[in-house]
Amino acid sequence: MGPSPSPPHSQHELRGHRDLVHCLALRELPPHVLSGGEDGTVRLWDLRTGTQAQVIEVHKYEECSRPNHGKWIRCLATDSDWMVCGGGPALTLWHLRSVTPTTVFPLPPRQHHAIFHQDLVSAAP
Repeated sequence: MGPSPSPPHSQHELRGHRDLVHCLALRELPPHVLSGGEDGTVRLWDLRTGTQAQVIEVHKYEECSRPNHGKWIRCLATDSDWMVCGGGPALTLWHLRSVTPTTVFPLPPRQHHAIFHQDLVSAAP
């Protein structure tokens, strides 16, 4: 017997952002991708269907908003039910199931990179 065939792959065009997309983050279970962009939104996409599952307008949350820096999302990372994102809005840790910002990090403006590593969040300008 030869090797088993690989599972079929599907392609989806993810439409919803009204401006440039700056960052993407994969969430394994369920299979989602998060996208953040110039329009100030983080969008959660279901990779099985290609549909938009959630939209978070980060800049509209008072504790995250920094109007003098804009609303764009420049960095984004996810770990299971958690997301960290920032850019114009302050770097913030979010609980995705409740769509709640839980921690606003007191960092200088304009973080460009963020990652989860074990129980830590690392960010850099």
